[in-house]
Amino acid sequence: MAVEFFRENPKIAFALLVCEENLIPYYTRLGWQKFGGELIVRQHGEPGVFTFNCVMTLGIASEAPLVGTIDLRGPPW
Repeated sequence: MAVEFFRENPKIAFALLVCEENLIPYYTRLGWQKFGGELIVRQHGEPGVFTFNCVMTLGIASEAPLVGTIDLRGPPW
């Protein structure tokens, strides 16, 4: 349902999710692709590379990035 909602909003370029390694085949069947770059998150105001789970992307209004850097920039969003 989230992807359907995203597709109704032309301002959303792509979707991002994090999941455990064993769920990658499931999400791949739904069209998601493993992101091979770095996801930057902030904890306690400090930026760092997210390494806890796998990162996947899905194109919505444009192609989703598969490499590079995605910086979530932290709050306030």
